Amino acid sequence: MLTAKVGCEFKVQLHEQSTAGYEWRCKAPSPGLTFLGQSVRPASSMAGAPAVHIFRFRAEAAGKFVLHFIYGRVWEKQPQEMKSIDVQVEP
Repeated sequence: MLTAKVGCEFKVQLHEQSTAGYEWRCKAPSPGLTFLGQSVRPASSMAGAPAVHIFRFRAEAAGKFVLHFIYGRVWEKQPQEMKSIDVQVEP
């Protein structure tokens, strides 16, 4: 579980094989959380190495929220993996 304070930004970092076409996508965030952006950076300088997908959010309201992520190739209908992350936002 992640914790954040109202008005503060936080990040979720997920590893992916972007060189093989796999990527993480975030479903629409729960009310109370605002999606600010995303970036991908290589986990190492080696060719074909996994990458780290970084999602940035801002906590807008106190409470418990859930972020849902889907991992797969955009052109494939079935996701390779799904992940849910609980976020506790404190006043």
